[in-house]
Amino acid sequence: MDEQERYARAKEHVEALQGFYVHLAAYIIVNVLLFAANILTDPGGLWLY
Repeated sequence: MDEQERYARAKEHVEALQGFYVHLAAYIIVNVLLFAANILTDPGGLWLY
């Protein structure tokens, strides 16, 4: 395996990790906003029941 192939594989791996963390951050942000909307609109009950 030459250096260019190793670089290409490493770049793909980094891009895959980056994509994972971007989606994870979006998931967390959306869930926090949904939880906040739930608490602000109905403090006595949770939607997840």
